[in-house]
Amino acid sequence: MVEREVDIRKKVLQDYNQLEGDFPSLQAYNDYLEEVESIVYNLCNGVDVEVTREKMEQYRRDHQTFIMKNREKRRQLERLTQQEVREEQQLQELRNRQALASAKGEAREKKRDMQSVIHELMVSERPAEEVVASHAAAAAQSEAEPTTKHITFPTFQRSMGTAVFDMVPSTKERENYTYQPPSQNLLGPGVPDLEELGDYG
Repeated sequence: MVEREVDIRKKVLQDYNQLEGDFPSLQAYNDYLEEVESIVYNLCNGVDVEVTREKMEQYRRDHQTFIMKNREKRRQLERLTQQEVREEQQLQELRNRQALASAKGEAREKKRDMQSVIHELMVSERPAEEVVASHAAAAAQSEAEPTTKHITFPTFQRSMGTAVFDMVPSTKERENYTYQPPSQNLLGPGVPDLEELGDYG
């Protein structure tokens, strides 16, 4: 019964598709809605079916141009709505990718920090508590004041008289390079006076 009513309502609204803005007053629009509901009720319950269908056919003939115009409006509105939904989905996908990339970057950074701690614990003579505390303090300062880090190639380090190859990229802060243009003297030698010229004949 419900599916039948939904199907009938869809067919009726294909022709009775006026909007509130199409009427001079709210009362006129409400009267129109009551008429639509009366038509749907009659067709669903078998009340004055032939009279109701003739009424619908007469309405279709009298408002054919208006009906087609409103159908086109509804199609345009549906297209705009679908476009907005697609754009919102694309924007959400972009946000998700950015969040995932950020999470992966943080995970890589934490992994590098952990490798750095492990490496220093292996080669340093300092107590383990001091090493861990220093790295924790450095991490807290880095989060509070983000700085640009420069990754360098692996280097040799010496600890306890043994050369150790550091496989952990260094993240020590460096001063940014500032270009200084070369200074050139383009003025040449000074102009000789007359006495000097006389010496040359």
